[in-house]
Amino acid sequence: MKQKCLLLVGVHDGCCDRAHQRGIDFILLQKPQNADGELNRSLDNVLLMDFENSPYIKPIVTAMHQHAPFDQVISITELGLLPAAQMNEYLGLGGTTPEVVKRTRNKWLMRQHLDSIGFPNLKAALVEDKTQLKQFAKQVGYPIIVKPSDGAGSIGIRFFEAPEQIDKCSYEYFKQSLIAEEFADGEEFSVETFSFSGKHIVFGITKKIVSSDNENNPFVEIGHMSPAPLEQADKELINNFIAQFLDIIGITDGLAHTEIKMTSKGIRVIETHNRNGGDHIADLTRLSTGHDLLDYAVAWPTGQIEPLQSSPEAKRGAAILYFQSPNAASIKSMKGMERLRYEPGVVHIEFAVKQGQHVHQLSSSYDRIGFVVACAETAEAALLVCEKVVDEISIKFTS
Repeated sequence: MKQKCLLLVGVHDGCCDRAHQRGIDFILLQKPQNADGELNRSLDNVLLMDFENSPYIKPIVTAMHQHAPFDQVISITELGLLPAAQMNEYLGLGGTTPEVVKRTRNKWLMRQHLDSIGFPNLKAALVEDKTQLKQFAKQVGYPIIVKPSDGAGSIGIRFFEAPEQIDKCSYEYFKQSLIAEEFADGEEFSVETFSFSGKHIVFGITKKIVSSDNENNPFVEIGHMSPAPLEQADKELINNFIAQFLDIIGITDGLAHTEIKMTSKGIRVIETHNRNGGDHIADLTRLSTGHDLLDYAVAWPTGQIEPLQSSPEAKRGAAILYFQSPNAASIKSMKGMERLRYEPGVVHIEFAVKQGQHVHQLSSSYDRIGFVVACAETAEAALLVCEKVVDEISIKFTS
């Protein structure tokens, strides 16, 4: 029997660990700037190359596949999704096509595709300057949202309620590819799915918590709850909508993370990706349902699992809440974390900063300074545990 083998593009230790546990051989294709990572030092087969731009990628990957054939090339990192799809295409290994990946990574391409099918969609337009933005706003009405067409991490999102606000926007902002969209009212959720040969299974619906009172960027996510507190009818509505959407967008196999809003006009897609959700959402899904999406990511293309026939039920609730700085400052001290690590319900506490480090006021996901994950009987109870930890850990700043 042929040994199972994967080429993992730019992934983190989560996928590598799952592959090890299942006895799957793999080669990790990593960017050179990540050469000093602990993961790379712990593995036997690591290839350091610029997998997005190097002209040597295709001949080298082809030669490796001829020597020890891969079952598939997979990635769960944003920059690795398109290269992985391209490798699968020229090696004839199936999986999500490059065309579909481009459609998920670029919001304008996604909007155009949905319009061409007649699927419920937000009105949108590419804008290059203030004049075009004002014209779009006049057509659809204020408020409007403007964001980079291929952005991530809530970077560069702007919310305009009047022409005067557009006038105050810098000309530098328009030097990138921007998409303007009608504002979608209602609550926002993310939907985690895995597709088995065209059968789409929803593993979890997560409610987003945003920094709505943040003047810099009221759309930055500062927490998540899983499962989202929804009526059964709304869950079924979302499940059916997502299945239709994934069919139309072209995803047939593997992970997908789709962000939606339940608006006054119906469900609308904000964005989608053929990977797991960030912000540890896959961990929240596992805590609440017992199903490990990263394990599915390596097990399905190697034929080690059977397709699920229905969505798993949540057995518990889980939540994550992020720490943030009230303004640009340096961290003077952080106290209380060791005691609270063992607070009932706490799963994990982590800080991405240390004493003396300068931090920014919250304007994107990258400005968050740490997080706490908790698990309890319900998602609401888990969030209360997170809030207790955030309140009781003492972080002092100096300007």
